Formats: sequence, structure tokens, C-alpha cells
Amino acid sequence: MQLSRSDYVSLCRMTLEARFPAIVTLFEITPMFSSPNESVIPTGMIAPQDVQLLAAQSEWLDDDKRTDTKWFQVSTWLGAQWIQLELQQLGKLEKTDIYVLLQKVTTLQNTPHPSSALEISLSPQKVHVIALFRSKFSNSFLIETWLGPQWITTPNDGFVK
Repeated sequence: MQLSRSDYVSLCRMTLEARFPAIVTLFEITPMFSSPNESVIPTGMIAPQDVQLLAAQSEWLDDDKRTDTKWFQVSTWLGAQWIQLELQQLGKLEKTDIYVLLQKVTTLQNTPHPSSALEISLSPQKVHVIALFRSKFSNSFLIETWLGPQWITTPNDGFVK
């Protein structure tokens, strides 16, 4: 039996929806809600930490813009609660100890999300990477700098040494 195009698209969508990340690293204080409705009063706040995702709003991957906001159900001390995240925030922090050679000028960021760029750039050089944040949209590296730890997005033409 051959699948029609619409059946194939539906099957792919169901497969993708079933594969939302199991764990997400939150980098800022995030309000949580008893239902996916921001007009209700938050039931509490979640501090920056790794959280377990239990569910996602239907069709959570339909939009491909990194700043699109979706609802995700997480496990908390109050039981299952809902939080809103931009798609670019779906990722997990991993500790590492590698070096990357930046071959082009690279902009520093406050967070692993490309929308948080600072007005400070690094010239081409070798940098020490202490953590990695992987998401659907990009990989970001937490590097040691004279300002303390700062983020860079996947360096163009950079390589691990």
C-alpha cells in the first residue's frame, strides 16, 4: 500500500510531535500555569534549571520561526504545570571541555539564543568551550572570556581542536 501525500504529511507530523525533547534547560525564571492559558494567574515560577517535558500543545512544530511561542507541560513540585517557551529555547545544556578555533569575527551573546546578541565581538582566535546548548535552530557554545562566561552561536568555519 502506498501512502498519499496528505497521509505521509500527517504521519510525519505525528512522528515529530511525539518527539518533543524529554528535558529542556531553562535559563531564566519562567512562570507556570495550571492550564495552557496565559490569562489565568500563574501558579508559581520555575527557577533556571533542567525540566522534564510531559506534553506539548498540538502542532507545536508547525511554525519554524525560532521566536514562535508554544505551550509545554512540565513536571514540577506542584505536579504537571504548563509553561510557554520560544521554540529556540527547546534544548539542553551539556557540560563540555573543548576548544574551538574562530576563523571569523564572532558576536558574544547573553544567552544561547541568537536573539540575545551583545555589541561585543571576538576576533578570530582559539576559545575554550565549557558548555554546549543544542536546539533545533542552532548550537551555542558557552565560552570563557575576559567578561566571564559568554555565549556564541555555532561559529562559521570554526572547528574543534
